[in-house]
Amino acid sequence: MPYNPQQNRVAERMNMIILNMVRSMMLFKNVKLMFWADAVLCAIYVKNRCPSNAIRNKAPYEMWYGHIPSVKHIRVFGSTCYALIPKVHRNKLGVRSHKCIFLGYSNTSKSYRLYDEVNKNFVVSRDVIFLKSSKTDNVVERKLDRLDIFKNAVVYLGGIIWGTEGGIQGNNVIMGWDIVTNKMVNPYHVRDHK
Repeated sequence: MPYNPQQNRVAERMNMIILNMVRSMMLFKNVKLMFWADAVLCAIYVKNRCPSNAIRNKAPYEMWYGHIPSVKHIRVFGSTCYALIPKVHRNKLGVRSHKCIFLGYSNTSKSYRLYDEVNKNFVVSRDVIFLKSSKTDNVVERKLDRLDIFKNAVVYLGGIIWGTEGGIQGNNVIMGWDIVTNKMVNPYHVRDHK
């Protein structure tokens, strides 16, 4: 209904969820406000790989494509990384990579979307090395590696790593792991979680 957003309950709730994800992703890595659109695209990319109660604990990606999404390539938004410069664009004694900020995933290929702060341009590259400079990044990567054994999906959303375990039978267990407090999070009490 036009001009009555309170009537569009489901859509407004989804907007709120996505904006909360974007806010936490940008604040977690102190990313500049100019990258808010990339943060939205990254949040939606991750959200589509999260299990949903509305579709019997399956991810929207799984429902659309018919197979469980891989999450091995999921990285922390705003992480520092190095993108390889192709051979045709470098000389024998020149640098082989440039420092970038991870901004998400490419829509057209299996590659990462990055921002090169030195040259002030966007880079799409598959050959990327991510730095694990802080303790928090190491914890996130270890948790993602360990939780990758789950059958349905594992995703990192603004300080909490979520995973589902079990089959299609309907008795799936959803769990969350808070990387800041290093404790389990009850998915039904996330609103109270700080």
